[in-house]
Amino acid sequence: MKTIHSTQGAFVQGRQIMDAVLIANEIVDERRRSGEEGVVFKIDFEKAYDHVSAKGWVKASRGLRQGDPLSPFLFTLVADVLSRMLLRAEERNMLEGFRVGRNRTRVSHLQFADDTIFFSNTREEDLQTLKSLLLAFGHISGLKVNLDKSNIYGINLDHAHISRLAETLGCKASGWPILYLGLPLGGNPGQVVFGIL
Repeated sequence: MKTIHSTQGAFVQGRQIMDAVLIANEIVDERRRSGEEGVVFKIDFEKAYDHVSAKGWVKASRGLRQGDPLSPFLFTLVADVLSRMLLRAEERNMLEGFRVGRNRTRVSHLQFADDTIFFSNTREEDLQTLKSLLLAFGHISGLKVNLDKSNIYGINLDHAHISRLAETLGCKASGWPILYLGLPLGGNPGQVVFGIL
């Protein structure tokens, strides 16, 4: 039985940080090449590992200390709930991610620990649904999204359109490339210059 969904790349045997970056880059590049409009929404959780609420999940007699090695694993389990909520919304056609590859596989999000990005079409209804799911998830888990530090990026969109969508979500509209897991995402690969490591 698989406990953690395949959209989560952290703390799972056989999955590596570079997998998430490469997949995200391929998704963005394919969308750009297709000419289809879309958005990438990168969220920021408020102090991710400190805000997971165990209330209602487990009757705990003790908490985890700061820096406890179990914290990331607990976070991953809780973040998987968000992933399942999003997948359920997709199944009910309330959200539509990007369709990628020859099979036109639907991808709505990727997670690597607390780094989460969403891929969406530009329908305001979908973005409103996404925002509602994030608020509901924050309410039940104690893990709230800091919309002030979250950003939306447009693919094949003009600035006015992406600004309207940012207003819908209550976040900032930003430009490419972005930093995802410490590496540039969505930039022109021929122009990306890596600094001294």
